[in-house]
Amino acid sequence: MDHILTCSYCSLICHNVINVAIAAIEKLEHSERRDYEEALELVPELVETETKMIDFLRTENWDPVKAAGRLARYWKFRKILFGERCYL
Repeated sequence: MDHILTCSYCSLICHNVINVAIAAIEKLEHSERRDYEEALELVPELVETETKMIDFLRTENWDPVKAAGRLARYWKFRKILFGERCYL
């Protein structure tokens, strides 16, 4: 029973950290988040499947502000590397 409660608690914490990271994206300078927002508008399913916030949080040791910045930079560099093909 304790294991189930612990898993539910961890899930709740994870969900809250994801929400904080998403809010942190909105606080980035527009120039930093522009390519991410463009991708989110044009291909939301691609953003959701290929750039899950949980992966960026793990990479940044659960720091939501750093994870938000990394996610935004990912889309910026993806667009630099692939141009308009970055949405395929």
